[in-house]
Amino acid sequence: MSEIIAMMVVAVAASVVTVAASVVTLAASVLTEDRFS
Repeated sequence: MSEIIAMMVVAVAASVVTVAASVVTLAASVLTEDRFS
């Protein structure tokens, strides 16, 4: 049972990291576009 919980925690952490990375990428692209334009 604890193994399933650990796997779920790892999966949630991985998805959170992926979402955070995409948000940072979007913010960086918007900021660079605003600066150059």
